[in-house]
Amino acid sequence: KYGRNLDFTVAGWLTNGFCYPLFGIIIWQMVPSLHGNTEIITSDVWKYFMLSLELLLNLLYTLSIINLGLMFGVMSDKGLKTSGFFAVTRHPNYTLESMMFVVIYSSSLSGIAQWIAVSMYLFIYWLRSEREDNFMNHSNLGYVDYKKQTPYKFIPGLY
Repeated sequence: KYGRNLDFTVAGWLTNGFCYPLFGIIIWQMVPSLHGNTEIITSDVWKYFMLSLELLLNLLYTLSIINLGLMFGVMSDKGLKTSGFFAVTRHPNYTLESMMFVVIYSSSLSGIAQWIAVSMYLFIYWLRSEREDNFMNHSNLGYVDYKKQTPYKFIPGLY
């Protein structure tokens, strides 16, 4: 009763599959290890800073999901949230979640394989946002106005 439309496209299933188990587990087994051979952040001060930043991002991410309330869902149009975090950017939860992973693995990004793996993760969130924007454009007539009101997808003032 809460979902208006469902996204059953191949792109929808694939992009969500990358980010959610069980399909995500299989995909991530094929991705290079996110931990490099040597740590690039060795100072205890920086480690505590990164841990604090990770906890802050996790808290903000949790609040962004709480902000969605019953509208939180995968591949469905449950309405349009235009307040709170979603008044600033269209995909704050994707931004915060991807930033959490970058921060968590930042101490071990010592090789090209690790940078590629993290870049793939950022690419997948960008792909999810593109898929979601396209789906909501067709599913929800108010989304076009929302995109005009909230022009930034991830970072206010930048993109």
